Amino acid sequence: MRGCALRRVLFLVPVGLLAAPGIPRHGQDTFLDRVLAASRRSDAGFSRETALGAVDALCLEVRRRAGKDPSPEGWVDALVHVFFDQKRFHSAGDIADSSSLFLPAVLQRGSGSCLGLSSLALVVGERLGIPLHGVPVPNHYFVRFDDGKIRINIEMTRQGERLSDDWYVRNKRIHAQAIRDGVYLKNATPDETLGAILQNWALSDCSPKGNRRQALGVIEEAIRLAPSLPEARRTRGLLLAKSGKEKKAVEALQEAITLHPNDMEAHLNRGIARYSLGDVAGALFDIDRAIEIDPQYEPALRRREEVEAEVRVRHFDVWQARVVARNQRHDGKVRPGLQGDYFSGKRFKERVTRRIDRKLEFDWKSVSPARGVPSSPFSVRWTGFLKTPYEATYTVYAAYNDGVRLSIDGRLLVDDWNHHGWENMYERAEVTLSAGYHDFQLELFNDRGGSRILFFLASDKSEKRLDTSQVFFHLPEKGK
Repeated sequence: MRGCALRRVLFLVPVGLLAAPGIPRHGQDTFLDRVLAASRRSDAGFSRETALGAVDALCLEVRRRAGKDPSPEGWVDALVHVFFDQKRFHSAGDIADSSSLFLPAVLQRGSGSCLGLSSLALVVGERLGIPLHGVPVPNHYFVRFDDGKIRINIEMTRQGERLSDDWYVRNKRIHAQAIRDGVYLKNATPDETLGAILQNWALSDCSPKGNRRQALGVIEEAIRLAPSLPEARRTRGLLLAKSGKEKKAVEALQEAITLHPNDMEAHLNRGIARYSLGDVAGALFDIDRAIEIDPQYEPALRRREEVEAEVRVRHFDVWQARVVARNQRHDGKVRPGLQGDYFSGKRFKERVTRRIDRKLEFDWKSVSPARGVPSSPFSVRWTGFLKTPYEATYTVYAAYNDGVRLSIDGRLLVDDWNHHGWENMYERAEVTLSAGYHDFQLELFNDRGGSRILFFLASDKSEKRLDTSQVFFHLPEKGK
């Protein structure tokens, strides 16, 4: 809300209603005054007097609703009723817009982010002497009534719903260490809440405009006010990385991770900074850790795919060590056989069925390989693990029609993606493998004519073929 003022309304507040003894007044460095001062830095166009009048009007309504000598429940019920039933404030979670963050804009629009709505509740609590506190959790803020005897959590983005601490632990993935160390789920001081507001401003309003110097100045102030807030350290790391200072960015992001080990955004961004510095193994470790925290974290999934594709080509030693370490964790979890995905057509676009195949010994001639799959054209992708009994140089053999691609641990050993009709093709390749599990993928397509595949392997330590029914494994799907 650049340059716009709040609508001017005349509020008649009875003398003494808001002036209880010991309650800070305007001009005494109250939290309200400090929040309005911060708002002025973002938007100099609002009317302070109108904002103060709107706050006092809210206080009047809450005080009237609570009645005489209200209980803790009475205070909370009155606050929630006035905010959400009477005034109809609602959540606007776009942190890219400072109008959802700063108090004057929240009052004018009737909506705000978690911090915007929480700070409004806190200034009302300050004026009325209600023991309200801001409470930080990962990437979020809520309000808590706490008089030393009774604690009531008030979720401002869910119409004042009362949620337990355990709910936040589960849904916000709060690491136990961060709770023990007083990072999250604590009653924040006014300084710390103001620091959280500045942190969000640095992230949302300064950086996208390209003014990183200003944003870095704001974030340093936020860290001074809220030194234990992981998001502030993470934002500093992001701004440093965008400024080309990756080494300092890694240090700042490490500070965020130390405060909250489950900060998946800090892990991902440290991984990106590490990769820019040439620390490929460290980058993959961080990206994997972000996905471990949240397996559905799409930015980390995309980044891992991009990095792995480059690592396979440019840093194969790192890739090989990574695959071996990862596959060692599969022992006891896998089941016999490879996962076979059968597709209509040769481009792996329309999957028809999935099944587990114990051996790769098929001669389909001119018939369909599986129910619903056309006899031609079709394609198959087998994925899983090859478990080698000892370290050796292994020779893989494949007999097939049409196209075949074979990869072990990401290394392409056979690449014959051509049409051969009825002609039988034969390929062999050697690869040195350690004992244990190795990523295995074999792709086949049939375009015209008969189709067959025969795959086996042997080692330089034995004259016998390895029984593929005993060396092929797959991870079962979740829930099966």
